[in-house]
Amino acid sequence: MASSLEEKLKLLNKGISDLKESNKSPKPMSGANALKNKMDALKPMNSGIHKPVANLQLRKKSMDWRGALLKRVMSIVEKHAGITLNNSHEEKLLRQIDKLTDQSELEQWVSSLEVMGNRHGDLQALIEYLTVHETYFYRDPQQFNGVREEVFPEIFKRKLSGQKKIKVWSAACSSGEEPYTLIILLLDELIKKSYASEKSGGIVTDWSIDVLGTDISSKIIQTASRGLYSGGPLGSFRGMPKALMRFFSEGEKNANNKLAFINYTVKPFVKKLARFKLFNLTSNRPPETGFDIVFCRNVMIYFNDDVKKQVQKTLYDALGPGGALVLGPTDILMIPELFTLHRRRGYTYYVKK
Repeated sequence: MASSLEEKLKLLNKGISDLKESNKSPKPMSGANALKNKMDALKPMNSGIHKPVANLQLRKKSMDWRGALLKRVMSIVEKHAGITLNNSHEEKLLRQIDKLTDQSELEQWVSSLEVMGNRHGDLQALIEYLTVHETYFYRDPQQFNGVREEVFPEIFKRKLSGQKKIKVWSAACSSGEEPYTLIILLLDELIKKSYASEKSGGIVTDWSIDVLGTDISSKIIQTASRGLYSGGPLGSFRGMPKALMRFFSEGEKNANNKLAFINYTVKPFVKKLARFKLFNLTSNRPPETGFDIVFCRNVMIYFNDDVKKQVQKTLYDALGPGGALVLGPTDILMIPELFTLHRRRGYTYYVKK
């Protein structure tokens, strides 16, 4: 049997001098937790610019046993997460795999990933290591403003005489800033339309808001569920209009931050309108159906064209009649025959036919 994952990762990290956590002595932990912590600690090599000779050497090494195992790992990630790894991912993994000298140990680990797939605790950590979860409130404001100005009024008009329930899905929601932004904008618009009134401690309205946030990362879903975010110039609120900060409670200064930026918590009446759960976008079925709006941004870059079509069909199936789909600003709709395009200056959205 292979030695423990912690030992494998010690070999994996051997020779990398710029790891922040390399001098710490963590308590022993098992399986996925050990690997997850190690993956979080991994950093690129010191040189951000690779010379052509170095790249040539990497290409040559891709022909040996490490390169063969690398291709198997990339295939596993693509199969179970739909992620197509590019040259940057390949070099990142290969530079780490190259630190291993025990071929049989790595062979056993890769084989176990192939056999167990999503049941293997380390696959989740590997996916998290290769993907980026960086986001913030009100990211790409033109899109949010466009949805508020055009999509929200259509929903209000359609539902005013019937069931006043608005259902939204934030797919690949990362740490939760996007779904909370959508809730806040809906509440603020309901107030402006006099469909709701703002009272101390909450909002009074006969409208129901249900926002689902999903992500493939269990770690990031936990962060979203907490609803606690850091301020500062590079924090989660760098794009948030000041007028909407009233939906957050100011907390204590972040003791771990040398500049001591304030932490903010989503207020309870906002948080109760959000639900978060794990979901793999490459599943053939949506987590739920009947959504009025679906946001799916900044994730298509990880997929090849076939997977993009599959994912976008899942988003289509999740929408109710007349529902609106919002993709990332640079994303291309692969199934245009199923939607009506609404292109405006600075933003685009698609309405289900």
